[in-house]
Amino acid sequence: MPIDFHLVEVPVGHSWAYDALATLSTEISVETYGEDRTVSLATLRQLHGDDHQGVPGFLAALPGVGSPTTPTGRFGLPVAPEDPAEMLASVEFLLPTLDNTHLVDDAWLQVDIRYRRQGIGRALWREVVRIGREHGRTTLVMWSDHALDVHDTALPRVEPSTGAGDVPLGPAAGFALALGHRLEQVERQSRLLLPVDDSRLAALASEAEAHAIPRYRTESWSGASETGRAEALARLNHAFSSDAPTGGIDVEPQEWDAARVHRQEERSLRTGELFTTVAFEASTGEPVAVTQLFCEYAHPHRVEQRNTVVSAPHRGVRLGLLVKVTNLRLLAASWPEAREVTTWNADENAPMLAINTALGYRPFARSAAWQRRIDGPSPW
Repeated sequence: MPIDFHLVEVPVGHSWAYDALATLSTEISVETYGEDRTVSLATLRQLHGDDHQGVPGFLAALPGVGSPTTPTGRFGLPVAPEDPAEMLASVEFLLPTLDNTHLVDDAWLQVDIRYRRQGIGRALWREVVRIGREHGRTTLVMWSDHALDVHDTALPRVEPSTGAGDVPLGPAAGFALALGHRLEQVERQSRLLLPVDDSRLAALASEAEAHAIPRYRTESWSGASETGRAEALARLNHAFSSDAPTGGIDVEPQEWDAARVHRQEERSLRTGELFTTVAFEASTGEPVAVTQLFCEYAHPHRVEQRNTVVSAPHRGVRLGLLVKVTNLRLLAASWPEAREVTTWNADENAPMLAINTALGYRPFARSAAWQRRIDGPSPW
């Protein structure tokens, strides 16, 4: 029987709603992967409470009919009630404000398995489109995750515009295509089991050093970056946003400075620890490569690989391998609880995938980027 539902906007600090979102996200993760791979509740709150780089949005579908006297929030929807309610579905998104201000970015839509195929997901998507248009956005990018499952082999495949990778034409892909989205990029999720054998790391370090030393040197640290190091990270983050494969996603390079780096680090360090390795050209001091790992306090066994980038003029001399091996050694010495590292790489990024394979990473899932112009006719 169809369920009555209404949509609400969740403001930052709405305790029960974030608890409900965490629970829903965990259920979807277990459905997708067979295990909980979500971020902690503390990190979830940090992500939604940080408006330095954009305006985060969180909408939810609740059962029943909403009250017409409920006050509205900044996006024009009724604000979620103070009293807890069942969360049927949610959508999270970001309206970037520093750069890429044409996007509604990083949209994640989740519907409880018990309430699918009742128009709830489509209703939430319509609101995100409306909000995007009212804020002058032209393009919506949303994501879906797909475990590598032998049962998917019987399904048709959807390929991105790059031709690299694919995802099964299951419910998530069918939903995105029905709403007029195109698959523009597939990212490979890979996992490295820890600890890595010392002899493997030593051999890979020797290989990298034979090509990169003495022309380059590395610096590694945990926690926040000093001012000079933050400036180096800003330059490399800009290079990453300019050079990293983005498939057909309509994304522009980001502008970074030391202040932006410090703000990002401050947010991360409230809920975990950062480990960073940067390579510098020895003769000039120019930063040329970086890699970073994040360890959540709530999930100390599960490490997240963040950006790895090598400046274009300095590629081909094993710098990516050098910084990754060096950072893994720092992690092993400083965070003994770690049992795995998860990384995401565009399927067209063959050089980085080769480095990860050499280190021992193995694929276990894919993430799909679905894009649609929202300044034209709607498909509903």
